[in-house]
Amino acid sequence: MYVDSTNNKFEGELLDTYRSHEEQIGRMLGLLDGTKRFSYSLWYVPDDAGWPDGDGYDESKYGWEYIQAGGSADAMTVEVKRLETDGEYHQYVLGRPGDDTGEPDVRIPIAENGEDVRPSEVFTADTATPIFYHYFRTNTVPDGLTLRELDLSWGESG
Repeated sequence: MYVDSTNNKFEGELLDTYRSHEEQIGRMLGLLDGTKRFSYSLWYVPDDAGWPDGDGYDESKYGWEYIQAGGSADAMTVEVKRLETDGEYHQYVLGRPGDDTGEPDVRIPIAENGEDVRPSEVFTADTATPIFYHYFRTNTVPDGLTLRELDLSWGESG
């Protein structure tokens, strides 16, 4: 099953009860406003894991790999975190192919903060929905997107 959350707080199983999974993802991304609703994430939890409160469920085992968006429906960044062949988790900003290889200079407001990205790394809810839906179906990002690794070493402890 896939679990989604808004602002890293409101977790629930991604269901297709009222609309298709793709339409539900699009709706959630479309609700982002950059302030009250500033992030949306999606990650896989095995059906037999007992999520969210079953016997033996261990929250620390899941949620390490995910796709997330931050910002608003009109301008958002999309990131993926995944386990690589070196045995470590790496986090990347996704982008469209282009020649903007300079320093990130487009500010995406996210709550009281923000993130600087390149122009090719700015998505809308409409352009991010197929990426999230592909991830939902395959647990991978679509071919053809660029991946710029983020340096998250400041958040590691000793």
